[in-house]
Amino acid sequence: MFFRLVLQDHRWSRQGVGLTLSPYAVRGMAIYAVGEGWTGAMTRKHVTETVEGHFDEDDSIEAAPVMIYPKDDVQQAAAGWGFSAFLDTQGQVQVVGRPHDLMNLLRMNRMPERVRLWANQSLDPSDTTIVGSMISRLIGFASGGDESETWDAARQYSLIHDWTKLDLSNIGDSQMTHVSCSAGFMAMIGTSGTLYLLGINNRGQCGTGKITNNVWTPHPIVGISSSNNKTMSTEPEQEEPIVQVALGFQQGYALTKSGRIYGWGKANRGQLARDIDSDQDSMAGPNIFFGRAAQ
Repeated sequence: MFFRLVLQDHRWSRQGVGLTLSPYAVRGMAIYAVGEGWTGAMTRKHVTETVEGHFDEDDSIEAAPVMIYPKDDVQQAAAGWGFSAFLDTQGQVQVVGRPHDLMNLLRMNRMPERVRLWANQSLDPSDTTIVGSMISRLIGFASGGDESETWDAARQYSLIHDWTKLDLSNIGDSQMTHVSCSAGFMAMIGTSGTLYLLGINNRGQCGTGKITNNVWTPHPIVGISSSNNKTMSTEPEQEEPIVQVALGFQQGYALTKSGRIYGWGKANRGQLARDIDSDQDSMAGPNIFFGRAAQ
């Protein structure tokens, strides 16, 4: 984890994940952060800064977090690997950094500091510079094919320099109640209880029912159904509302209203508590691994 977030009242996120406000809170909060700005997760304004205090061994350091979002309309914030997200008081989700990228982040982490800074400052997603055009085309190629639509999506979402609101106009929910972030992918729960994911999907971590390089916009999960099985010709849709979601490195888990837990994504080391022949589910759909109703 390269950074962690702090809400305005300075309650710390000890494990590097977002904090949520209590249900009875009526005011929003601004967002402060500590960590490594080159990742893009602290906005372009702080790309050259490193604010100590984001590692577990930094507990003794008296950190001075920097403000990365000044408005007071935040009800929940979440920290992923190289990107940040928050849910505002209107139920909208905003992101900054690299919500669709992990490998480039890990590669850049091994680069000298000056090279990292050059790469970040030279990446122009709008293709207005020669360097920006070259980098965006490389990202598009690495993201899976030479189709212009894929290149456009990769160029647009590879590095988001400042807070950007997700487009929720093409899905069933216009407002979200929860957001969670991980390594190059993220999840959101809509007001209807539908679970949506976007980001890297090479291990099925977005739960779309297919293995793809990326899911560029929020997509409803498939397979959270009592009829889910590998022999079905169609992918089962979500049957009941999701009340909680948690993301691992390349896998996710969801708790339904009835108390069932579903898991999806990478499973080569027993992450989903079920047997699997490879390091990913060929269907990439969630599977029940614990069926007792929660108390």
